[in-house]
Parts: sequence; structure tokens; C-alpha cells
Amino acid sequence: MLSKLIAIASISSLARAHYFLQSPPSIGFDDVKLTETPCGGFDATDRSGGVTEWPVSGFPFSVITTHLDVIWTFKAALLSDVSNFIEIYPNVRQTGISEFCLPALPGVEAWIGQDAVFQVVQQAPDGYLYQCSAIKFVSGGPAPTGDCSNSTSVRASIIPGTGPRPPVQSSSTTTRRSTTTSISSTTSTIPDPEPTEEPNTESSTTPATTADSSTHAHEEITTTMEPTSMLTEEPTTVPTTHHSNDHTDIPTYTPTPSGSGSPTVSTNSTTTLPTAPPAYTGTASAGKSISLLTIFIAIVVCLL
Repeated sequence: MLSKLIAIASISSLARAHYFLQSPPSIGFDDVKLTETPCGGFDATDRSGGVTEWPVSGFPFSVITTHLDVIWTFKAALLSDVSNFIEIYPNVRQTGISEFCLPALPGVEAWIGQDAVFQVVQQAPDGYLYQCSAIKFVSGGPAPTGDCSNSTSVRASIIPGTGPRPPVQSSSTTTRRSTTTSISSTTSTIPDPEPTEEPNTESSTTPATTADSSTHAHEEITTTMEPTSMLTEEPTTVPTTHHSNDHTDIPTYTPTPSGSGSPTVSTNSTTTLPTAPPAYTGTASAGKSISLLTIFIAIVVCLL
């Protein structure tokens, strides 16, 4: 009733104001400072105006608003850590003006018995507007709705995908919310493996392609080297496995540019230098016989 009287007393200022928090009672109201976070220009730890016991099963939230189309965000923080507000209910879009009420806004069961601060944020055409209440979460509930009512012009709907899933009753529920967020993140990355698989497939076929090209190189060099008979042993090929770096283990012939000498062979192959042929004297003996015959013929010709 007291909050209703305060609202009525302030009706003249509401004509140019944004909204007035009726339930739970606000720590303080200054229309000029509503844009100041976290509590519209008031100290979040102020308990001088009293503390509202908030049953975790639900407590009525009620305001008088002058904006036709707004979004509400509902948060809470422990008194010992007022810099860390968490959402306790999904965002609500509200249209229409005058009285707006949610009959049972849930609390945080993990915080039962602890002093806390309730924060409501109105996203209005002229910015974010903040108000706070001094509260303590308690077991039981929901609390009586009292004068909780909505004007006939007011409509409200929950915005999907925002805030925790009501009601927030335990730390295990909070953990489950985190898990849901993680699953959502994994789903967003499902398309990522597709480009990853394609390189893997190419990588698995790389050894076959590399081995194939090595075989062609082997054949070409063997054909070139047949006239020289430089190689006396076949190169040894090391078996490979299907990995992206297999081609580095396959021995291959390295052609030598023309005019630079004998071709070379890479690792894992054996090259034997040719043995010098034995001395051949047949040609020298024949040359000596021919020289003696020539001298004999020359002497005969001279005598004639």
C-alpha cells in the first residue's frame, strides 16, 4: 500500500518519467539518474530502507511505466559482490503503459539466507534505465501477489533464448545452463569438420600419388642409365604408411642435368663404381707385325 501511495504521489512526475519500481521496493528513485548503472545513481549496498525477503519460488515484480514498448531484464547479485549481477529470468518485452506486473519472479535457491541485490533494467527508446532493491532470498513461497495487476493495454511476452530457464532454483540448474551453452557452441561449429576432412582425405591419398611419381622417375632414370651400366644393384624401397609426410621416406632417383656427369641416387640406394677392365695387348702386337711387313716391302722396292 505504501508503494502505491508513493506511486500516486509521484504521478505528476511520471508524466515525464520512465518507470517507477513498486515491488520489491526500490532502494531509491531519481528519474534524472536512472541511466546510471547499477542502481540508478544509488548505492547498491544501501540497506537503510529495509530488506525484502524474497521466496525463491517466486516474488511479485511490479512497476508503473510510461514507455509504450520496452524490454525488461531481471538480475541479482550477492551483497558481497555487487559487481557481478546474473540474470534470474528471461527478458520480457512489454507494450502498453501504466501498471505492469509479473506475479512470481523466481529467486536463486543457491543463495537462500544470503543478502542480495535485485536489479531491474528497462531497455527504453532513450536508453538503459536501472533500479535496485535490497533483498534476501529465503526458502518457500511463492509470496502473495497482493496488488499485482496489469493495465488493460499492457501486453508482455518472454524473449526466447534470453536469461536462465525459469525457475532458477539451484546451482545444479546453473551448471545445466552452462552445459546448454556449451552444446549450443558445439552445434555452431558442426560445419567446421567438413573442410577439415577433405585435407585428411587428400593426405591419405598422397602416399600413393607420391609413390607413383617415384616409380615413373625410377623407370626414366633406368632407361637413361642402361648404356652406361653404372648401377650394379637395384635401389631399396622403404615401405611406407598412410601419413601426410610419407613421401619424404620414399627413395627416388635425382636426375643430373645434361653434361654434368653421371646421375646420382638418393638415400636408401647402392651405387657401385665400375671395375677397371684388364689390359688388352692384342692391338699392340698386330701393330708391331704390320710395321715389320712395311719395312720389308720398302727394302725390296729399293733393291729393284
